[in-house]
Amino acid sequence: MIGLRVGNEKSFVLASGMADEGAVLPMTVNHASEIGSITKTLVACLTLMLREDGQLDLDERLQNWFPNLRHSSEISLKMLLQHTSGIPDYANESYSRDIFERGNRHVWNPEDLLGYALSEPHWFEPGSNSRYSNTNYLLLGMVIEKVGSASLASQIRARILNPLGMSHTHMRDVESPKGLVARGYLWDPHHFLLDQDFSDVTDSVHGSAQFGDGGLVSSANDLMIFSNALFGGKLLSDASLIEMLTPRAVGSPDYGYGVELGSKEIGHSGSFIWGGALLSYYPEFDTTVAALRNVFVLDDVDPTESEILALIDDILSQEVFETEKER
Repeated sequence: MIGLRVGNEKSFVLASGMADEGAVLPMTVNHASEIGSITKTLVACLTLMLREDGQLDLDERLQNWFPNLRHSSEISLKMLLQHTSGIPDYANESYSRDIFERGNRHVWNPEDLLGYALSEPHWFEPGSNSRYSNTNYLLLGMVIEKVGSASLASQIRARILNPLGMSHTHMRDVESPKGLVARGYLWDPHHFLLDQDFSDVTDSVHGSAQFGDGGLVSSANDLMIFSNALFGGKLLSDASLIEMLTPRAVGSPDYGYGVELGSKEIGHSGSFIWGGALLSYYPEFDTTVAALRNVFVLDDVDPTESEILALIDDILSQEVFETEKER
């Protein structure tokens, strides 16, 4: 599924393939699917909203909420947002094995997931480098719940989803979907996780195996609505949005607060066993592209994202966008 939106004026969504192979149900533009780490962008936005409300300070240390966590007196919320904390990723080999072994009846809590990260040595001194770790946003989700005295899912819904009318977005297995949700499939030709090349894994793992780092399911249209609101300044103050899009000062400068910073585009990508997604906003053209698929490719080479980006570049080079740009 792929959607394109130009400002507030023009948008379209195209869908192909199957939402349910077994029942032979085609994918439609109204189907929701896995968005993985695009969840981080919403969590970063919510974190900044709470900061604007005076409920959080990005320089606060984790020891305020997790006094027994390793290096908690040195790690700030800003480091979590920028992946500069040095906390290892909980999504390691043990985690990948365990989520399948325990199946979809095992409900995970964030503390369970955090345990996988704490079993690994700290990557580097907090604030000295950058390295992507899902644990950063797992912890942010936990902090948000403590500060807001409500579940992460309910706060995202109250502050972002409901006000924007994002009716096809929900936290998997935590909230009930209000619309169509595509089944998720795993392509595993080397049998890293399963014994088959292609498997329906919809009911293999409980959705709580992700949290603030990647727990949401959404549709192309909902993602474009969110992108238009966020990057159009409708959710955050100008100062907060500028801060969100400022490259981190250490390590690789290609990340802000929950936003991947490209040469032409800003946004995020994401994937988990049920599929993957890409959300890209092109400021020069005031254009958002959202692409989703309900197949997760567990292989050495997955050309899909690069092919999508090449297609987007081709679309944006067309005369219609040049005309829009000149207006």
